[in-house]
Amino acid sequence: PLGNDHEVLTGNVSSIASTNAVYDNELEIFTTDMAASTLGSGALLSTDGKIVGLMLPSINESSMLRAVKISQVEGIIKDILRGKELPYLGMKISTLDEQTARDVSMPRGVYVSLVAYDSPAMEGSVKSGDVITKIGDTYINSADDYEKQLSSLSKGESVDVTFMRLASSGVYEEIECTLIVG
Repeated sequence: PLGNDHEVLTGNVSSIASTNAVYDNELEIFTTDMAASTLGSGALLSTDGKIVGLMLPSINESSMLRAVKISQVEGIIKDILRGKELPYLGMKISTLDEQTARDVSMPRGVYVSLVAYDSPAMEGSVKSGDVITKIGDTYINSADDYEKQLSSLSKGESVDVTFMRLASSGVYEEIECTLIVG
C-alpha cells in the first residue's frame, strides 16, 4: 500500500459515500483511516479475507488510503482477461440524480465534466457541461446506466447519443449526435 514489497496495513473503512469520475464511468470509493502513498497499490480485504476493493495510485491523492469497490470493476477485469476490447467514448462523467438536478437547475442524466482529446465524444462535438440523457434508445439517469449501455457496445459501432447543452439563452437545448465507439 505504501509502495514497498510485502507490506500490509490494517485499519478501518471510514467512508463509503464518495465517488470518483473516470473516463466512461463513475467509481464508488471506500476511504480508510490508513495512510496512503501515490506509489502504492493492492487489495482491500474484509476481516474474513475477501477482496472488497482495489487500491489504485490514481485515486489516492489524499493522505488516506482509498479503494475502488471490487463489484464495480470485477466485470471489467473479467472482460480484459477474456481479451475483450473495452468500449470507449472518452468522457469523465458523474450522476446528476433527480434531487441534485433540481437543486442546480439542470436536466437529470449524466454530467460530462471532461471530454478526452481525440476521443469519440470530442469528434462528436460533446463538450464539458453537457448532460447525457440517452444512448441509443435507452434513457440514461445515472453513471451506472451509462456504463451498462456503453458496455453493450463494440468498438467501431455507431451509436446515437442525446444530450442537453446550456444555450446562451440560459435554457438547456436537446442535441443528438452519432458517435463511433472507440
